[in-house]
Amino acid sequence: MSKTVRVAAAVIERGGDVLVCSRPAGDAMCGKWEFPGGKLEAGESFAEALRRELREELSIADATVLDTLGSAGFVRPDKTVTISFLRCRLAAGQPIVPAEGQRFRWVGRRELSRIDFLPADRDFVLRLSGF
Repeated sequence: MSKTVRVAAAVIERGGDVLVCSRPAGDAMCGKWEFPGGKLEAGESFAEALRRELREELSIADATVLDTLGSAGFVRPDKTVTISFLRCRLAAGQPIVPAEGQRFRWVGRRELSRIDFLPADRDFVLRLSGF
């Protein structure tokens, strides 16, 4: 029987652009782009996991989780993964400092479909970018 992994992903906008991050070196799918976030730990809600992951990965101390924009999922022989994409707002002037050597950038919604995203994110990216 495969295990289920739940993932929270942040959709953070600033001036019409969306924050995306690359997978760090040494990580599975290194160099692919994704929305920041990560796996839920036991007992965490999606919002709690997202705030923790943003702190750990990008040193974001002040993020407000607003609502859920969509979800995605995939099945592998060893696990089933479900991803919830949550709209977040950062405090004004909140610095972003990657802690794992990953790159980040702000991208216009219409440009999102031209970025090499993780396969699990692609359908959501097309919806978000308006295609």
